[in-house]
Amino acid sequence: TNTGNNTITSNTINTNGTATNYGIYLTSNTQNNTITGNTINTDGTSTDNYGIYLLGTTTSLNTGNILQHNTIRTNGTSNNTGIILNINVNATTINNNTIKTQGTTDNNHGIQIMMNSQSNTITGNTILANIPKSGTNNTGILIQNNSNKNTVTNNNITTNGSLSYAISIENSNSTIFNHTLLYNPTEWILTDAYSSNNFSNTTFHTPNGSINIYGNITIGNQTPKGGINISQKYVNITYNFSRINTTALGMLNTSATITLQSITGMTNPQTLVDWNDQGTAIDCPSTQCKNVSYSSNVFVFNVTSF
Repeated sequence: TNTGNNTITSNTINTNGTATNYGIYLTSNTQNNTITGNTINTDGTSTDNYGIYLLGTTTSLNTGNILQHNTIRTNGTSNNTGIILNINVNATTINNNTIKTQGTTDNNHGIQIMMNSQSNTITGNTILANIPKSGTNNTGILIQNNSNKNTVTNNNITTNGSLSYAISIENSNSTIFNHTLLYNPTEWILTDAYSSNNFSNTTFHTPNGSINIYGNITIGNQTPKGGINISQKYVNITYNFSRINTTALGMLNTSATITLQSITGMTNPQTLVDWNDQGTAIDCPSTQCKNVSYSSNVFVFNVTSF
């Protein structure tokens, strides 16, 4: 409480108990602290184990903290989170951390921003949510409860478990996501009907290849009003095949770079298109598809839309 201008660096922190274990916990009027280069392992036999937890109040000022270059691992049953900003925690920098959250059941999150925590910067983090375990509703980055105007850049996110999204946003707006690598998560992006946020240079990656949407798109507040579920069902990359269901996801019907891996036995691969998903493919016209490269069994081409 009332901590400011401190530096916590180069420590190895291990916790072990039942529930509610914290690696580092700062609360109420925490300003301009730097937490850097620490190795944090929070283990528990039950729920709610946290790597770094910043907790504000509705009346306190919690701003200007820096969380960088930390290696964080959490473990327990459910509700284990690597980094959490809760209640009016603003202008925090979360930079170049490696976060691995694990739990035997549900709701294990990499980074969670909630309860009016705004204008935070999340950059260059590698997030593994519930790898290699399963469970459900595990999220790489979870933004909730009027946590607006954050900036999320150059993060690499993987999730495991059913209904486990790389990014999930609830009742929060005006966050900017740029250069995000969604690296083979169970599901891609989920937003509710009360959220609208901007994404640019977003890569959907599986072992078979990737789709890079390099332009700026807005996800949320589409008509008819409702949440947006960018799932593997609608954005799908399998062997020698990529697909976006633009009927369900019209905002993704835009220019993209497609990369297909392990394309063997060809000297000059050509793109085919099935406009109506009816199982009949034809040559993709040059106005729609343009080959970029084919080398080491990797085929790259651009499309103007899907």
